[in-house]
Amino acid sequence: MKSVRLITCIVLLIFTLSCNSKDKIVGKWKCFDDSKLNGQIIQVEKFGDNYHGFRMNLTERTYDSARGWKIGDVTWKNISFAEKGKYKVSFVARAVIDGEFKTKEFDGLIIFETENIIKVRDLVSDKEHATGENRYQRIK
Repeated sequence: MKSVRLITCIVLLIFTLSCNSKDKIVGKWKCFDDSKLNGQIIQVEKFGDNYHGFRMNLTERTYDSARGWKIGDVTWKNISFAEKGKYKVSFVARAVIDGEFKTKEFDGLIIFETENIIKVRDLVSDKEHATGENRYQRIK
């Protein structure tokens, strides 16, 4: 009887730890519904209380020399839990302006549609850097 209780407690503890909603953003995410970013893969990792998303590949749009991206660059910055199913994020944008690489950050949201599908929405009115809304699927 004690062993059944112990096993039940261990299973519940593991389930509770694995279902921590604040950490479910961690993993690899692949864009699947945007013609310009289709195939882009972002790896989200935890750093202290925040998370950052690193570029794991380059798409036609991000490979363009006018953008200046490299694999491993942070593209989603300071991801923080906002409420169940939602995270705040700072997006990093890059461009060459007057022959010089410029980096700009703007606010956005990451919204879970399902456990493995997120909607990434920017909150910027700057049309040069705005990407609108993209969907990503967890691949790992």
